[in-house]
Amino acid sequence: MKYQEEILDRTGSMKYRKDIDGLRSIAVSLVVLHHAGVHLISGGYVGVDVFFVLSGYLITGIIYQQLLKDSFSFSEFYIRRIRRLMPALFGMIFVTTVFALVFLFPSDLLRYSNSLLWVSFYLGNFFFWREHGGYFAENTQEAPLLHTWSLAVEEQYYLIWPVYVILGIRFLGFKYFSLLTIAGLLAAIYVSEWATQNTIGAAYYLLPTRFFELMVGSILALQWDKLPRAGASFNHVLSLAGLALIVYAALMLTPASDFPGYNALYPAIGSAMLLYSGRNNPGVINKLLSLRPFVFIGLISYSLYLWHWPVFVFLRYTAIELTPVVQLLAVALSLALAYLSWRFIETPFRTASPASLSRVSFDLLAKPMAAVLVIWIAIFSLNGIPARFSAEVALMDEALNSRPNRIRLECHSPSRDFALLPNESCTLGQEDGNQTTGFIFGDSHANHITGFLDVLGKDAGSKMQDYTMDQCPPIFGFAWGRSRRVANMCEERNGQVREYINAHNFDFIVLSASWPSPFSERLYVDGELLLDSDQRMTKIREQLATTIEEIENTGAIPILFDDVSSVVAEDPRCPIKKAVFDEARICTTAQDINSLIVALFTELEERFSSIRRVRPADLYCTEAICELAINGIPIYHDADHLNDVAARELAKTFLETHANPFLIKDNPAR
Repeated sequence: MKYQEEILDRTGSMKYRKDIDGLRSIAVSLVVLHHAGVHLISGGYVGVDVFFVLSGYLITGIIYQQLLKDSFSFSEFYIRRIRRLMPALFGMIFVTTVFALVFLFPSDLLRYSNSLLWVSFYLGNFFFWREHGGYFAENTQEAPLLHTWSLAVEEQYYLIWPVYVILGIRFLGFKYFSLLTIAGLLAAIYVSEWATQNTIGAAYYLLPTRFFELMVGSILALQWDKLPRAGASFNHVLSLAGLALIVYAALMLTPASDFPGYNALYPAIGSAMLLYSGRNNPGVINKLLSLRPFVFIGLISYSLYLWHWPVFVFLRYTAIELTPVVQLLAVALSLALAYLSWRFIETPFRTASPASLSRVSFDLLAKPMAAVLVIWIAIFSLNGIPARFSAEVALMDEALNSRPNRIRLECHSPSRDFALLPNESCTLGQEDGNQTTGFIFGDSHANHITGFLDVLGKDAGSKMQDYTMDQCPPIFGFAWGRSRRVANMCEERNGQVREYINAHNFDFIVLSASWPSPFSERLYVDGELLLDSDQRMTKIREQLATTIEEIENTGAIPILFDDVSSVVAEDPRCPIKKAVFDEARICTTAQDINSLIVALFTELEERFSSIRRVRPADLYCTEAICELAINGIPIYHDADHLNDVAARELAKTFLETHANPFLIKDNPAR
């Protein structure tokens, strides 16, 4: 019954190593505990990186050993891969789809059906990057197939690496091929770090930034018979050090850590050390990992990885709190599903009678892909099947997913498009041919109030232009961002704003942002990182005051928008989940406004008499608590961005009790 993966030994033959299945158990356990919400394992996601190293090692070992015997066959290689991965994957997909049809709200079901299509064609990592952005973004926690991004990375590697190995060895010879590969590894590490510092999401999901982790295992396999044997004492120390690196990463890294990049070297090198320390005279950790409980979890690790994530997703989605008891039961259910999948799907398909690549591809790829296509067409044509829910719930779902950054796609830029000039067709408010009287700039928290501004603009008969960019607060001469490069992009972007405002005769300028805190992101002054929090706050104060002063000097009224509260320890979807799953649920969140910025705005109001200030959060928050719905409409679409429908509803509420700040009267700047 037990399927034993073949593993390269020193002599070039293949043998089974129990400790590698034990290492798989460490990898999958870290991932499962992290996803279960065990806070101690804040970096448990590095278990995936352990899998990457193991995959590179095992696959390259098989390829190289067969090349030495002149017996490598692409068709046999891909038959093994298809049988190893596809049956269990599609089994999980089809069961998950049944639950998705029952529980997912219409917009989420549409998103799920799209992910289904991409995952089936080994492109899930691209989908989740484009759809969700960062891996740890709030909305990823309810994407049932999110975890399959790593399978897509491996499948893409399997398409490239065998060809590279065969052609490289054939045309360069092993020596020069090895030198090229090691140089490629160093380059890939640098690319990963660069992308980690300069992209959101892409570095986490895509193959180019993960390539080096798979290469670490691959190079180890290629050089296996060239490496010296080590004694038991050395292997004991090496195995302990390897495990320590993996555990260090799992305990010390967090979702906020830069990753992968250099931080991924901890689990990658640690895994390589454990592979090496078990080759002969196994180290103490290798012996421990060879014990039956570790080996068993390792044997079912692929199925456990597949099944655990949908279990946790649907628990969260249906508003079931992950208490310790629920966490334990969820892990137990995942283990049970994994065993059944391994016993009745994985093992039978991997040990099936020989068949041609065309036969295997038709049965295990083409047929399930066709079924997925039919499911996608059905869900898409029925628009997510809203009839499964009441009309009220369907409207709430529509509001939740009215995302300003997508609605105003041409007017809001990611950091990489910082050089784009203002688009004069990006207007809000009055729709006729009147002159544009206002200009809005800032980050995504300026973009998410565009619906609010549109309502106020129409009420005031004003036409305004929006020009917003991710992670760039509206402060002139301010280099702020997660890296020096991103900070420079923001500074240049706002330099363009400064020139644009000076060249136009605007009546008012709106400034809105997730306003910078002296304790977050990175502030650069003259190209150097400023670390002292007091000095950072002083710089924020000085540069924002300078920005207001320059706006005043153009004759425009500066309109400052306070930020909204973030959703703390609650789900932005709470109102709709309350309506469907748990009527007793209380949908509020702790008030979470940047008090230092609030005090700074008050200070600026006293200094500049022309400032007009708007506090959207006052419309649904007290000093301590914020509601998550207004007039039955969910307010947010993620942890800190308003949805467009709610932004407009907030504006209507605002006009009932406040003067419209866009009615130009008694402008002291003119």
